[in-house]
Amino acid sequence: MFQETRMEQVRQAVLAYLRCHPGAADTAEGIACWWLPESLDVDAETVIRALDALVAEGRLRCHANADRHMVYARPARPPAD
Repeated sequence: MFQETRMEQVRQAVLAYLRCHPGAADTAEGIACWWLPESLDVDAETVIRALDALVAEGRLRCHANADRHMVYARPARPPAD
């Protein structure tokens, strides 16, 4: 239950960040470091699970960059909230 709550907090923080910065794109590590509030202390697995859930919902897109790191960003046409 605790992990699910943390995952939802990550999901909401990512969506809030993208509302303020719609052109933002970063790796899971960058998102954990720069997009999430410092008060949200979560492990890398929780961040990745939250990002994967947002991709599955169509709220994020994911692609490999030239260095083969997975980069997450807002889709060209995000679904309506």
